Amino acid sequence: MNMEAYNLILEANYIAQQPGSLDKRIALVERASALDSSDARIWAELATVYHWWWGGNHVLRSERMEKARKAAEKAIALDRNNAMGHWVLGKILWSYYWDWKNAEKELMLAEELSPEFTGARAELYQSLGRWEEAIAAGKQKIDVDPIDPRLWRLLGFIYLNAGDPAKAIPILERALELNPNYDTPLIELGWAYCELGKFDQALEVLIHVQDRDNARLQDDNTRLQDLLGRSYYALGNISESDLYFQKLFENDPEVDNSILIARAYARRGEADKCFEWLQKAYDRKHPIMCLMKGEAFAEIKKLGDPRYNKFLAKMNLPVE
Repeated sequence: MNMEAYNLILEANYIAQQPGSLDKRIALVERASALDSSDARIWAELATVYHWWWGGNHVLRSERMEKARKAAEKAIALDRNNAMGHWVLGKILWSYYWDWKNAEKELMLAEELSPEFTGARAELYQSLGRWEEAIAAGKQKIDVDPIDPRLWRLLGFIYLNAGDPAKAIPILERALELNPNYDTPLIELGWAYCELGKFDQALEVLIHVQDRDNARLQDDNTRLQDLLGRSYYALGNISESDLYFQKLFENDPEVDNSILIARAYARRGEADKCFEWLQKAYDRKHPIMCLMKGEAFAEIKKLGDPRYNKFLAKMNLPVE
């Protein structure tokens, strides 16, 4: 790899955990690819930073996912044994294109090529409702790197989606022990309390997150608003819940809250409005759509509306 390009990659990786750094990371890796366009590792890095931003505005998401796919395919074309290229292509096919079969093929290849990607299929199996396999893969990832809080958070998230919030709580707490400033597992701890019907505890956690000064990802902010609205609604404070519901509408053009709005309508029993917004989420390829088999969609499933299974069928997911 060209030395200047290598240094740009190092800089991009160094700032990866800094809030708001993604655009700068993309620019750095794009510069590296211009300096050395024949190195598969650079194209795999470029695919990864493009894929990193999969939330937010759906038009920008579409542009970046297409760039991510092309960069991953370029990495593999340059080096068929580039594990990172196969891994990120699998992630792209899973999260945006909903191509479950080819996503599994790419992720399996990544695992075979490098122990770094052990357990890479955890999120894919979660989407398919294969919970035992998803949990096993999540645990394998932790075995490889037991002090990475993101891996503990992922396992906690899988337990939540599998409908086992009680098991998720200590795992999310472990993620927070490893990084007390990590907002995502704290928000998901609030979600776990919601699932257990402990809405007072959920509010305590969620308000604490809201009061922190940490710069959060857009996805964290919108999920926080959704869970605050859900908690207030469950406790009978409808006026406070409506304030957070309105925020989801106000922010939707910028960050795509379609699935969260659909869920809020579901908890209010407004099925037609719920499925109107679920269709928007499907059309926009909202990232949460790939979790339709899980508890993230429990409020929508509880409506008992046949339109839910129609969406599963459209996404080539097992119908319930």
